[in-house]
Amino acid sequence: FSSRRRHTRLQGDWSSDVCSSDLEVQGHFARLFATMRKEWGVSYFKLDATFWGMLRGGRLHDPNATRVEAYRRGMAAIRSGAGEGAYLLGCNHPIWPSLGLIDGSRSSLDIDRNWRSVMRTGRENLLRGWQNGVLWWNDPDTLVTTGLPPQEARFHATLVHATGGAMLAGDDLAALDPIRGEVIRSLSHPTGIAASFADLSLEVGVMHLPGDVLRYAVFNWSELPQSPRVEVPAGRRMRDIWTGADMGVSTGVLELGELPAHSARLFDALPAGS
Repeated sequence: FSSRRRHTRLQGDWSSDVCSSDLEVQGHFARLFATMRKEWGVSYFKLDATFWGMLRGGRLHDPNATRVEAYRRGMAAIRSGAGEGAYLLGCNHPIWPSLGLIDGSRSSLDIDRNWRSVMRTGRENLLRGWQNGVLWWNDPDTLVTTGLPPQEARFHATLVHATGGAMLAGDDLAALDPIRGEVIRSLSHPTGIAASFADLSLEVGVMHLPGDVLRYAVFNWSELPQSPRVEVPAGRRMRDIWTGADMGVSTGVLELGELPAHSARLFDALPAGS
């Protein structure tokens, strides 16, 4: 959205002066995204590093516009060109100036196949869970089931589910074994409901699902095994999500036994009589 001249290829043509005025820039964005939508059949748009559109010190065609106003004009033009039914994902975008202009928001850095990345992006995603379904649809980056030790892969899958947001598979699906494939299938329909936590330890999260189902995500972020005790309403039948195992009826406090380092549990507390 700055005044820098750009060479943009659209439908095989090169235009060297598409930024001659503020309205022409907006018109170019609208035409570009309309072409991708109507002629190329694109309906999912990932817009990365959009914060560059409102960096301090940029030159604006409208000298009276604030950086937020200029950013929103550009994004509104993109939204208009993409049309109804298109999904716009904002990545590295300014938070409040993007309200009403994007459908999804990347809620963390990129995931990598190591514990440091799983832990860092995991905390980012869970701490932004409040945004999901309120501001937009959260995007915790792709789910990866390969390249991690089994307990860390399970931790990551549990965490992606606990965000309540979008789930995109980051593995070669054709090469996955049945167990990893089943994990992806089980997460392919996000709940839309993020887990809530009592404190910033982010150790025990609860999702209030339809049908009075309480879904618990329990995380061990530490380097040592832990033996978590989870308060669960008494009389509820407990069921492990990943294994389907019956965990008995809650007496009010659930003893999960030893939870290895970098691992997680995911289970439902079903209403009495379920």
